[in-house]
Amino acid sequence: MRKIQLFLIFIFCTTFTVNFAFSQISTDKFILAGKKQLAEATDNWNEANIIKARSIFERLLAQKKEESLAHYYTGLADYRLASRYFISQDARAGQYLDDGIKNLEQAIKKNKKFADAHALLATLYGQKISLNPSLAMSLGQQSFVSFENAKRLQPNNPRVLLLQATSVYYTPEQFGGSKIKAMRQMQVAIEQFGKEKGTDPLLPDWGYEDALMMMATWQMESGDHAAALKFVNKTLQINPDFGWAKAVKDSLAKELKKEN
Repeated sequence: MRKIQLFLIFIFCTTFTVNFAFSQISTDKFILAGKKQLAEATDNWNEANIIKARSIFERLLAQKKEESLAHYYTGLADYRLASRYFISQDARAGQYLDDGIKNLEQAIKKNKKFADAHALLATLYGQKISLNPSLAMSLGQQSFVSFENAKRLQPNNPRVLLLQATSVYYTPEQFGGSKIKAMRQMQVAIEQFGKEKGTDPLLPDWGYEDALMMMATWQMESGDHAAALKFVNKTLQINPDFGWAKAVKDSLAKELKKEN
């Protein structure tokens, strides 16, 4: 009888361990698959595939697996969609901003030390204010606090620096914005991206191309097309498939040809 009990305990423990390990591998694969699809869809701006990537993370949430990361990546997809809809003045921007804010707030609730989530949440608060300036008094402070939390947790995180520099650039001067300061901050972000060595493939690693292309955009706005082209070329060295850079390079080549 004693041997049978020990055997049953052994079988139970072995089965539990195998099932747990399989579950964790499956969860990791889901996250990596979602990250890959989101990155590729962003490269070529494929709205349908961004939404599909988003649904992968929602499935993890339904299973209550890696909830902080799942909420974060769902919020990142929301950010990508909201940003594009915001540019085209599409009413769906507000919907995805609201969803993104909810997801990122939940990501932080699950992991209060998640600097990337704090910074992205601050950005979505700022975009929400851009859609509805009457929210500036309430969300402005929340955005400031979220950025401060992100910097306190990971002051050299390149995505934190990228998002804050972007915020500073587009914030009106009377509220603390500064294009010159933002460009200096973005240069620091670019340097940090160059130094970043990811040790965990499940964690956020996006943003290098975004930082370079923001600088290219700002250089174009200042009239320095030659400097802008350098940032575009650097982007394409890192990621030849980045659609934003490919599109801008064509227009930049035409501008430089006119100037010469």
